[in-house]
Amino acid sequence: MRMEDTVITIDNLWKRYGLGIRSGIRNFLSGSVPNISAHDPKEMWALRDINLKVQRGETLGIIGQNGAGKSTLLKVLAGVTKSTLGKVETLGRIFPMIELNAGLNPELTGRENVRLLGAIMGLSRMEIDEKIAEIEDFCELREWFEEPIRKYSTGMVARLGFGVAMNVQADILLVDEVLSVGDLSFQRKCFDRMEAMRRENVTILFVSHNIRQVERICSRAILLHTGRILEQGETGQVCDRYYLESHTRIKQQVDKETSGHLIHESSGELEIVTVNTLNDNGEACDVFSFYAPLIIQVHYRTEEPLLNPVLGIDLFTTDMLHVSGFNNRAKYHEVTLKGEGIFECRIERLTLLPGVFTIGMKIKANNNRVIYQARNMATFQVESGDQVRNTSFGLVHIDTRWDMDPKPNLSE
Repeated sequence: MRMEDTVITIDNLWKRYGLGIRSGIRNFLSGSVPNISAHDPKEMWALRDINLKVQRGETLGIIGQNGAGKSTLLKVLAGVTKSTLGKVETLGRIFPMIELNAGLNPELTGRENVRLLGAIMGLSRMEIDEKIAEIEDFCELREWFEEPIRKYSTGMVARLGFGVAMNVQADILLVDEVLSVGDLSFQRKCFDRMEAMRRENVTILFVSHNIRQVERICSRAILLHTGRILEQGETGQVCDRYYLESHTRIKQQVDKETSGHLIHESSGELEIVTVNTLNDNGEACDVFSFYAPLIIQVHYRTEEPLLNPVLGIDLFTTDMLHVSGFNNRAKYHEVTLKGEGIFECRIERLTLLPGVFTIGMKIKANNNRVIYQARNMATFQVESGDQVRNTSFGLVHIDTRWDMDPKPNLSE
């Protein structure tokens, strides 16, 4: 890789915000001077020993929990805040989409703010004039384009900012979660434009809690944890590590709840004692390989017999997107739940793509009356493997067959 292909170089970067009132008073009274070069692990560092190179045309995903240092890293790169220690070098024009109202004047119209942002980026008046019609069309603000942006909704401000970012020919684009406020059609337009920018060799640093988006558009990723790079490399590998860390935290949260799950509705006729996930050997397990069997085991208790109930199970992502639901109505509908017992639902082949998923349940009487409904009853993780890595995307895998030399249908 040639040196000119490296557009971002971060060397031994440390960032710490103010000492705080207590630490400042303590140092003042003691007459001591804090030694920031000591890298005391007790200090509140937002970034710790970051070393990273980003290549021209690369789309780098930056993921991690809240407080990991993602936004701080982008702010240092954008020059919004200075590093405490270390060196940062960037090559080319940077456009930061870090905060929705950054660089915008609420009293100016959308059109005037476009000119302002362009000037901040160093564009000439002629360059701005050549782009403004394209930006106006991209924003889809119509008559609002001529109104002061203090009248804008959050989504409208996002449209304006992205309209400029996607059309000013920046060399490096920094995107920090702001896309989440746009509506679905506008998000799709932005993603399509970002794909085009990738083909034009624009470097994109993309911060998001939506790991599916990171998996879709990023060629490489880093995982930050308490200001450090916990893992970096191929996007799927880094996202797997994120899923594992998230799964551990989610399990801890579920275990802290009084009943272990969230009951939304219950008639009192049925109690779900536990819900467990088992592997093909009947052993308790919460991490599964793609295409492996998954057994959902439910331990229940009833006061009176329940004749022919509908046993429904739902699978959700961690942000409660409903992935799939299934019940026993087609088969095994003539069952009775009586006293204390166990029933199991076996998924023969787990076709969910890598991620963390939660289990919910809805049980109805044979007259369709809801007896019991709850979510977050158990969690499990699906690991990726060579079978699906870089070949399937989204939430579920769909088996396909490719024919590169199809025979014509001679019967027609």
